[in-house]
Amino acid sequence: MTLKVVVFASFKKGKEDRLRELIKWVSSEIKATEPDVSHYEVFVADGDKEGSKEGVVYLHITNEEALVRRRQLKHHMEFATIVEKDSLLETPIRYLKLTDEVDGWHR
Repeated sequence: MTLKVVVFASFKKGKEDRLRELIKWVSSEIKATEPDVSHYEVFVADGDKEGSKEGVVYLHITNEEALVRRRQLKHHMEFATIVEKDSLLETPIRYLKLTDEVDGWHR
């Protein structure tokens, strides 16, 4: 069964442009090399603190194994290394698996 996953990242102030650049790069790598990912959307939202930004990714992936395995892929490891080295995030990236759809509709 396809997993629906939401990923959250709190951007450090002044680092937004660098993160957008990295996100676009890793998104293109995911599209080119991860057939287990069938849906991928990236958003930037206003954070709770004034002037802060949050990155939000919504993705569909084939299963739990694929979700765990992708963290060891070269582009994800490189992304993580750059984010840590350049201190781009306020807090660690959070992954949430959406497990219980209560309601939903489309117009």
